[in-house]
Amino acid sequence: MIPRRVVLTDLDGTLLDSHDFGFAPALPAIERLRVEEIPLIPVTSKTMAEVVTLAAALGLPGPVIVESGAAIASREAGGWTLIPLGISVTEIRMRAREIEARSNARFRLYSEMDESEAEMISGLKGLALGQSRLRQFEEPFILLEGDLDRVRRAAEAAGLVVRQGGRLLHLCGPVTKGDAARRLLWTWTNRPYVIALGDAPIDADFLALADLAVIVPGVDGTPNAALREAVPEAIVAPAPGARGWNAAILAILGEQGGVSDAIAR
Repeated sequence: MIPRRVVLTDLDGTLLDSHDFGFAPALPAIERLRVEEIPLIPVTSKTMAEVVTLAAALGLPGPVIVESGAAIASREAGGWTLIPLGISVTEIRMRAREIEARSNARFRLYSEMDESEAEMISGLKGLALGQSRLRQFEEPFILLEGDLDRVRRAAEAAGLVVRQGGRLLHLCGPVTKGDAARRLLWTWTNRPYVIALGDAPIDADFLALADLAVIVPGVDGTPNAALREAVPEAIVAPAPGARGWNAAILAILGEQGGVSDAIAR
């Protein structure tokens, strides 16, 4: 069945709150999407392991886009089938040392952090922390020394890109969230109406594909300036995280001729 509408959404800081990664305030809108048979498709930097757990908690049937667009996964015969689009994380980690040398920089890869440092940087703990480190196609990192622009140029020379996520920088192959979303939308004969939500610059290219793009503001209540500049036509949700996401979706679905005044341009 070809859906008339789909919702593509980032997770951390968008559908999930930044401080505790909770989604309870978004449950009314998630239920409304389920009743109206509108697919809810995560487009996230999270790993497949993380998204499988979240999909089970939210009752999402798939598909999902993981690791910043590096793979698309769908359910088949009771399990998940992964379609890789990006470069393997083993190769990315090998090139990371070359990038450091070329840029005269120093950074720490997420996979190199001990558990306490990774917990402090990510805000995750326990099982969720372990799942976040099961990377297959990208490597988050923090820049300890050096110039980020030089790091970006060195990454390009090595066939990789650096993207800014909500908490960490991400060293990735050239495929993006937008590339993966575009590929997914091509699988439907008639392109559905696309609602897309995100909060960080890494979300810009898939928000730009949408018929209606929504920026979920940060914890201070203001939208990310770089994302706002990249997607100027986007509307802004009225609150951060899951609460703003919920209000935006309910307002959009409740309007016949436009977006509710609950959301501001």
